[in-house]
Order: sequence, then structure tokens, then C-alpha cells
Amino acid sequence: MIKPDIFQHHGPTGLLVTVASAADMEKHLTSAVEQIRTSTHCRTFGIMVTRQGPGTFVVDVSPDVPAGTVYERDAT
Repeated sequence: MIKPDIFQHHGPTGLLVTVASAADMEKHLTSAVEQIRTSTHCRTFGIMVTRQGPGTFVVDVSPDVPAGTVYERDAT
């Protein structure tokens, strides 16, 4: 499994992902989504990937996203 540059818990179910380069962004976010997908919450909710700023993302389950789906949004 790929380890992001900084990978921290964000709330009870989310992960904060910080990447140092655009080249690593997709593989690190994919790794985070896969870890969240194993959560029991993903049986009823989907996953939201939110860009917080340059190289900083929050990956979390969301009741606003249908189960089995990943949505992306930009909070900047």
C-alpha cells in the first residue's frame, strides 16, 4: 500500500491527505479512498474527496454521496 506524505485521521471516519507533488496526488488519494471504502459506514454512504488547498485533501464518508460512489469537490 502506498503511504501518503502525511496521512492523518480527520474526524471519526475521515483521513487528511497531504501530498508534496502533483505526480503523487492520484495514487495517494486512491490509497486513502480504498482505506475509507473498507469502513462499515461505506455500506450506506459514499465517499467525498474535498480539496482543502494546494496538496491538501480530506477523504471521508458522506451521507450526501450515494453508497458505492466517490464525489470530488474543491473547497478553496
